[in-house]
Amino acid sequence: MSANPRTPPRASYRVQLHKDFDFAQAAALADYLQALGVSHIYTSPIMTARAGSTHGYDIIDHTRINPELGGEEGFEALHQALKARDLGLIVDIVPNHMGIGSDNAWWMDVLEWGQHSPYAGFFDIDWHSSRRNLEGKVLLPVLGDQFGAVLERGEIELRLDAEQGSFSAWYYEHRFPISPLDYPVILLRDDAPGPRAISPGLEALIRAFCLLRDDAAAARSSADELTQQFATTMRELPAIAEEVQAALGAFRGQIGMPDSWRPLGRLLDAQAYRLAYWRVSSDEINYRRFFDINTLGGLRVERIDLFNETHRRLLRLVEDGRIDGLRVDHIDGLHDPLQYSRRLQGAAGRPGEPCYIVVEKILAPHEQLPSEWPVAGTTGYDSLNLIGAALTDPEGERPLGTFYRRFSGVQESFEDILWHSKREILRNSLASEVSVLASAVYRLSSSRWRSRDFTLNAIREALENLIAAFPVYRSYVDREQPAGASDRRHIDWALGVAKRRAGPVETSVYDFIAGVLTGDLAGQGSPYPRDEVLSLAMRFQQLSGPAMAKGLEDTAFYRYLRLLSHNEVGGDPQRFSLGVQGFHHANQQRLEHFPQAMLSASTHDTKRGEDARARIACLAEIPAQWAKQVLHWARMNRRLRVRIGDADAPERNHEYCFYQSLLGCWPPDLDLDHESALADLAGRVEAAMVKAVREGKQRSSWVHQDAEYESALAQFVRAALDPQRSRMFLDDFAGFALRLAESGMRVSLSQTLLRLTMPGVPDIYRGAELWDLSMVDPDNRRPVDYVQYRKRLAEIQELVPGDSGSVEAASQLMRAWSDGGVKLHLIRTALGLRRRQPALFAQGDYLPIEAQGHFADQVLAFGRRRPDQAAITVAPRFWNRLIDANGHVDWQDTVLPLPPGRWRNLLDGASLDSADGPAPLQALTRHFPVALLVTD
Repeated sequence: MSANPRTPPRASYRVQLHKDFDFAQAAALADYLQALGVSHIYTSPIMTARAGSTHGYDIIDHTRINPELGGEEGFEALHQALKARDLGLIVDIVPNHMGIGSDNAWWMDVLEWGQHSPYAGFFDIDWHSSRRNLEGKVLLPVLGDQFGAVLERGEIELRLDAEQGSFSAWYYEHRFPISPLDYPVILLRDDAPGPRAISPGLEALIRAFCLLRDDAAAARSSADELTQQFATTMRELPAIAEEVQAALGAFRGQIGMPDSWRPLGRLLDAQAYRLAYWRVSSDEINYRRFFDINTLGGLRVERIDLFNETHRRLLRLVEDGRIDGLRVDHIDGLHDPLQYSRRLQGAAGRPGEPCYIVVEKILAPHEQLPSEWPVAGTTGYDSLNLIGAALTDPEGERPLGTFYRRFSGVQESFEDILWHSKREILRNSLASEVSVLASAVYRLSSSRWRSRDFTLNAIREALENLIAAFPVYRSYVDREQPAGASDRRHIDWALGVAKRRAGPVETSVYDFIAGVLTGDLAGQGSPYPRDEVLSLAMRFQQLSGPAMAKGLEDTAFYRYLRLLSHNEVGGDPQRFSLGVQGFHHANQQRLEHFPQAMLSASTHDTKRGEDARARIACLAEIPAQWAKQVLHWARMNRRLRVRIGDADAPERNHEYCFYQSLLGCWPPDLDLDHESALADLAGRVEAAMVKAVREGKQRSSWVHQDAEYESALAQFVRAALDPQRSRMFLDDFAGFALRLAESGMRVSLSQTLLRLTMPGVPDIYRGAELWDLSMVDPDNRRPVDYVQYRKRLAEIQELVPGDSGSVEAASQLMRAWSDGGVKLHLIRTALGLRRRQPALFAQGDYLPIEAQGHFADQVLAFGRRRPDQAAITVAPRFWNRLIDANGHVDWQDTVLPLPPGRWRNLLDGASLDSADGPAPLQALTRHFPVALLVTD
């Protein structure tokens, strides 16, 4: 084991690895990242993913470093490059699921051998479905039409792989292995009428394959040798190969003659899988997926043998000191997150030196990460939304809501929209998962007199309502203990809401299911088996998370569009704003419980880049002006809408989304006479808008696309951004967008400084060290031009050569704020301080500082302190309230008391002395919108 001590990260930098940005390109960033001030590079998954994967979460082989990224040699070169620059490495890992298909050897073995495959238990498959045609089979919803139609059109072909000695069915690029137990069925058939002579060599092989059927369980171990013998025989005796090819003729039907396809149909029906039309997946699929993605199959990583197999190579890299930290993807998808996190920490950590592990966990505003998990914290969606809420003006909530309802016509509350969205997901995308769980609960209830009268339909309805009402992604009951206090609060809340929404019906079934979810049904003296009850509770938890993610993030967030900056992963549009005290309390809690949690602002999954959100949040400061502008633009663009049936397209809700989205991504240096730049912007916005409409699932969807509506929407976006057709709109919009962009710049600097200095480990998403005005994936994964980023950093290093800025430098950067240099200067300065004083931010106290004066509540200020070190963060908010009649910022009498001593603002070089009295905010922010003070 490596003797190198583990140092927790000071700050990380996230990169997305794929074939066009591999280990070599990541290694080439080492000097740049060192100069920027981060301590660790943080990558997307590095194990072998599906060929061409742009994200790496569809891993097909956990035992091999991805050759598309550079393989073992490329990874070692990355390690050496980082080591030379004293940088560490954090790696994303994917324990919940794998990419499934013909490129996954485990999955293909399961398809070939069914429950006799040694990998059958690795995947979360319900082999004993209530549907008769799925007993002992796995459903494969891959066909573009009904099975019979596809079969009779000849689109499924039985082929021989003579080199491997195997048969497979092919549907275009999809391969489905035929079980060797059924090879005799193929080899004994012929397309010629009457009896057929079989050569002695082939007859011997047929007898050998027939013997496999005598013991199917044992056959798996001997079949490989037999298929190799089969391949050798065909290679050495071409006549036998020709004989086998002739036998395949019996499985080639004729178009227009349905009966001619029976041999192939029966052969396929005999396999351990059932090929099906892709649209049946939501109702019948019987393997757990990642959300509703059919090509990502859930893993049962709670099995120790699977854990060892999927983590062996990774943990060796941790042991060797080549990986310094782990980011666990989608931990809520696991059967038992506590067990997993303990097992991972136990394998990756050392005595007295735990491994740095963060988990992708979405927390509700009122929710805390379970304290017993041995991890450093979450990946930062909670801090992202905490900062966002603290920087959103509460005075905008009522007027924005009123105008949004009037303009869009959306009258439902967000609570109702979320309820209906989750119900829709449960009845469509996740219908099969609900059916499996409902059937299991029904079997439990039917096993005892006291609950046998609950019907399957009543149980299913209750489960749907309880999941729809669940206020968090999941609870955490496990086999060691029933529900804790927080779990009970969440379950009780869901129970109350579900009963109320169920209306005047018998609700005792809800109490029964609640007893399952808490584990109380299996209490002392209970007639119900404890293991079965807790297993059902844990299965419910694995379903409530995907239902929340799909219902909230991928549906409700695209239906309720009052203020898009709130519609973010981990966000809650019902929490419009957060006060100063609430912000400080959350930070003190983090310092106490998870002081090394990651602090994010943008990720590969965020709906909008951090600076786009900051701009949009400014609308809460100017609701009346915003309403006036939207109405003006809507009138100007009325001619661009078209009539579809009895309604306009795009509808008002989507038009409202368009204006907000365009404001968020509007380049501050955009030239309206630059047609190609406008066309590029139009293409990006169009793609994001079409995605938003499909995610909302009201006028179109990914499954049922409305081409006419989508075309009308795309034409609207293109026309609105065409200077030949909409110059008046563009001129007016650009003027407003630039004014908002300057306000957004100030908010962005506040949120950046807060993230860099509050308790936790700040993370910078690739490219977000300058303005991140991106929209949702794939817009946020466009290539980063690191040549320009290096150039800009070098310019700032020359402008600010030391560890502290100057008034001249700050003023120069502010005059050119649109190029993002102000943000880069702030990041470099704050990370430089963290590098010089790591203990201050890793272990220092968090001390709220209250401003005084007229605008006291518009300052977020706190100190970080150790006995010999101190720093103060000053981050203003609600800048538009500060603008006087002449358009100037006027803090009036607002001041900030400073602890005793002399202080220096690292961002503009100004010096202050507490002996002179509280520092006026007017002076603190005169040259730069935020301040980072250190003892001079």
